[in-house]
Amino acid sequence: MTKVNRISTMLFAVFAVAMLLSCNKEEGTVESKHAIGFHSQDVWTKALVSGANDLKDEGFVVYAKGTFTGTGESYKFSRDVAWTTVDGVAGWNYENLEYWLPACTYDFRAYYPASFPATISEEDFSFSEFELAPQYEEQQDILIASAQRATADIETEGRTVAFNFTHLLSCLNVTLKVEQDYRDEVQTDDEGNEMFDEEGNPITIRVPFNVIDANIKAIAFTGVTKIADYNGTWTNHTGTISIGDNMETPVAVTPEGVGFFDEGLLAIPQTINSGDVMLYILADIVLPTGGTKPMEWNLRIPAVTWAPNTKYHYTAVLTADFSIEFEEPKVEGWQQEQMSGIVIIR
Repeated sequence: MTKVNRISTMLFAVFAVAMLLSCNKEEGTVESKHAIGFHSQDVWTKALVSGANDLKDEGFVVYAKGTFTGTGESYKFSRDVAWTTVDGVAGWNYENLEYWLPACTYDFRAYYPASFPATISEEDFSFSEFELAPQYEEQQDILIASAQRATADIETEGRTVAFNFTHLLSCLNVTLKVEQDYRDEVQTDDEGNEMFDEEGNPITIRVPFNVIDANIKAIAFTGVTKIADYNGTWTNHTGTISIGDNMETPVAVTPEGVGFFDEGLLAIPQTINSGDVMLYILADIVLPTGGTKPMEWNLRIPAVTWAPNTKYHYTAVLTADFSIEFEEPKVEGWQQEQMSGIVIIR
């Protein structure tokens, strides 16, 4: 895959700068003192770095193309943007500042993580043969953003380009529950003695209990796409793998439900026919006589198209006959608070 070119200096002809732009670049300065700034909405994401679940933890790459009015001449630059503190003020910063130029219109694009190998331009963001990591802890999100076409009045104000990032992958969550039933139990007093009514009948109360005691050891989606290309849409889906996790310590299922992959199990967006993808569950069942017995389930995921920037929450219930039943999946957007494309800094 082609890696992003990080251009550290502005690439345009000296005569174009002098004759067409009425600005210059001398010893790293330009006549305009308004540097191009960047900002992002708060973004939650799945990252490789432990605890790095916010865009601020790893930063992003910006690509820009400036086109000069009347001539069509252009220049391009890219920068690594990081959340740092400068002169006691925290914000999005980058080295080798670029400045707003007069008579120039800009197109901006950005992506995360900065280390991701991709081709980026003012028109597209693409990469080939992306391979999905199978283990939950090995997966990392991919985010992209673009800003509306921007110009700046460099004499009176600067402008900060605000990116609204979206996720290129789909997000999967699972909740497992166990069915509950009720039985009558004789009440006891503070000393543990059984209690009786005036007629000598035991006083009973209805007590809930789990129809199965199960401890989850592994959970995974099998048959999901392993490799695909991206160029505005996901194409060329190739191969299948299992994605999920093995539990270091078995997790007990409760009637209220236990969540898995809370930070998001990531999948390549794809169209699924019923039975193409299965939810695999491995558990130890606690026996009434003591000890445990391993059990496995393979549940058909209903037909669906997993879309980018979308969360799919699957809930399954363990029943008394040792089967598992799906509840209706919950589908919701995986999008954070939106900002306007350009924020004016006065």
